[in-house]
Amino acid sequence: MEENRRLVRRYYQEVLNARDEEILIELLAPDFRSWFGDFEVDATGYRAAVHRSLQTFGDLKVEILDQVAEGDLVATRWRATGSVGPTRMSLTAMHFHRVANGKFVEHWEELDTARLPQPPS
Repeated sequence: MEENRRLVRRYYQEVLNARDEEILIELLAPDFRSWFGDFEVDATGYRAAVHRSLQTFGDLKVEILDQVAEGDLVATRWRATGSVGPTRMSLTAMHFHRVANGKFVEHWEELDTARLPQPPS
């Protein structure tokens, strides 16, 4: 379980905070699947989503708040801060990563979208 936690921490530190998208090639299993609500993507779609996030939030920083591992599943509660233009944002979220053979095979994301900046009405 500690190895799985280390792998997930590597994702936050090296991919999101250090902005090294190439690490995803090492981390994602060929049959990787990710869910954000009812929306599902494969490894290619997930890499594209991470790329868009890093492009949108040029100063994105992610901090792990809590992390629990049991069996092949790692649950992480985290906080992200960053800017989109002049708008500063901060949100908390939960990720669940299922790990097999040293790679992510499944991922689920739950965001606190109520804290995201809303467009003017």
